[in-house]
Amino acid sequence: MKDTSPEMEKIQRDLIMAKTPGERFLMAIEMFEMAKTMVENAVRSQHKDFDEKQVKREVFRRFYLNDFSPEEMEKILAQL
Repeated sequence: MKDTSPEMEKIQRDLIMAKTPGERFLMAIEMFEMAKTMVENAVRSQHKDFDEKQVKREVFRRFYLNDFSPEEMEKILAQL
């Protein structure tokens, strides 16, 4: 679904591109942190019995499941 007009998309893009690279980088970090918080909250809601270590592992798995082989994922999760 796309509900933003091309004119508004241009305005938004222009506003973002007017920022310095550092400001845009910080925006990206803030967006990632917000997404991570949302996933953490979803995991806690779905798995009320998970401790913090289990939440951390599940968040990592959800973010990076397609980036590693099953064997690599298991090794990484064992270290978290």
